[in-house]
Parts: sequence; structure tokens; C-alpha cells
Amino acid sequence: YLRAKQLPWSKRVDTLQSVLKKDSTFSLAWAELASTYSKIPWRNQSEKPFYVRKSLDAALTAVALGPERSETHMILGDVLKINTLSSSLAIKELNRSIELNPNNAEGYVYLAFAKMEMGNFVVAEKNLQKAKSLDPLSSIMHSGWLNYYRYSRNPEKFLAYRNSIRSASRPD
Repeated sequence: YLRAKQLPWSKRVDTLQSVLKKDSTFSLAWAELASTYSKIPWRNQSEKPFYVRKSLDAALTAVALGPERSETHMILGDVLKINTLSSSLAIKELNRSIELNPNNAEGYVYLAFAKMEMGNFVVAEKNLQKAKSLDPLSSIMHSGWLNYYRYSRNPEKFLAYRNSIRSASRPD
């Protein structure tokens, strides 16, 4: 499971399926599989319905097996946002994720993404600030800020933030 999380999206499925063959009740592996299916690059548009269905099925299975896990609700929220394009559906699950674990920095980032899609940049920024206070080195949090600056039409801050991430990641 942990090895799969380090692989590129397109290479995770086989590893996660082997994990689930060993333990079909491992809710976090189902959540990771759902996330993978939702982000896997399609070779063509005709594959989209297949991956939408697979990601929703896996996310719903994750929540059914781990209803008290913050991560399962977070991934279901993200999958709903990506696949249904309905941020309001996603927000319910993302709020449940944060309710279950108020220290889940990634949950705040996904909630910020959903709020940005609804045009609510004030709330998105608050969620990103919370995520940054919880995990200042998170790569998903950095993506959240870059998207925030891009979609709120702030190119100066976008470039400054992108450059600060690049310079921080360069070895001395």
C-alpha cells in the first residue's frame, strides 16, 4: 500500500489490486485505488466512463469499509468533485473528513479545491492556510496554493510562490 502511493498514477493499480487480494477490507487501499482511478491519464476520451465508474465504486467501497476514517471521506469527496463536477456533493464528504480528523491537512486542501470551483476564494484561502499550518511541506498543499493564485487571477503571487517552491527544493 505504501509502495503504491509512491508510484506514478498509471502504475499504482496493479500494486493496489494485489494489496486488496490479500485484504479486501483494507479501506485505505480502496481509497487509494479510487483516487488512482480518478486521476489516471486516459489514452482517449472513450475510457473516461470506465474510470469514472471504477473510481466511484472504489471510493464508495472505501467509505463502506472505513466509515470512521477521515481519508475515505476525503477521497470520496475528491472523486465526487472530479467525476460529477459537483462541488456541493463533494463538500459534504470533505466536511465529514475534517470532522473525523481536524488535523487532516490534505482534507483542507481538497475542500479548498471544491470551494475554488464554486468561486468561494475567501473560504478556499482559509482552508489552504489551515492546511499550511498543519503540514507546511505538503506537496498537495503547494498545488492548492498554486491553483488558488492561478484561479483567483493573481499571476504575481502564482509566480512568486512557484519560484519559492522551486528554490526550496533545490539542494544547496
